[in-house]
Amino acid sequence: MHMCHLETIRQHDNESLSVYMRRFKEAINKVSSLDEREALSIFRRNLDPEHNERYIVELINKETQSLAATYSIAARFIKEIDVLQEMRMTQNGGSGSKNVDDRPKGGYLQDKKFKQNQQSQERQTTPVFQRLGPKQESNSDPGPAEQPREPKHEMDWTPLNMTREEILKEVKDKPFYYPPKPMQTPTERRPYNRQYDYHETHGHKTENCLSFKYFIDDQVKKGNMNKYLVRDNNNRGKRRREERM
Repeated sequence: MHMCHLETIRQHDNESLSVYMRRFKEAINKVSSLDEREALSIFRRNLDPEHNERYIVELINKETQSLAATYSIAARFIKEIDVLQEMRMTQNGGSGSKNVDDRPKGGYLQDKKFKQNQQSQERQTTPVFQRLGPKQESNSDPGPAEQPREPKHEMDWTPLNMTREEILKEVKDKPFYYPPKPMQTPTERRPYNRQYDYHETHGHKTENCLSFKYFIDDQVKKGNMNKYLVRDNNNRGKRRREERM
């Protein structure tokens, strides 16, 4: 099997990191002449950034140079997910709890969806007077307030001397350029007033496209886009403020 076959091994929607890594390993074992650096690059860019942001950030910070190191970091994240899922099942299942074995396995997001669907089914099958109790329709206890979410870690992207939209126009015909994976957000849920060229569809501006940011950082590390780097690091803060506008 040729190296180009690895490009087809992409992480599917809601596919766990462990399943994706297993499929990628199986594909690598079938490659006759393996270029490990290129395989490492393919493995990283074919990850789903929306569900593996912490893992991808860790890979960028560690600057792994081998598949073994990349797999090792992935194994740590997979173990964290499994431990958290087991804790949730223990706390929510208890003794005598039903449907514990039917809980889907595949990570935090699938576990969360399962609990939401289970709660919805219980509300539909339980009579109203049993859920609320007598004379409690207007005085029910709302329960504890939801804790505010911690802000997401903001990536320190490579400072550039041109806008990403201008860079995209220049590199589209370069040998190292490759098209992105299709957008996962359904068409009807994306703003139609934001057209951009990287995915060649609507949704958001090129400057804010996470996939294109990862593409640029990856090509900079390979030495393909050094001409677009800002040499004065003092301009980094100014550049990031302009991106938020």
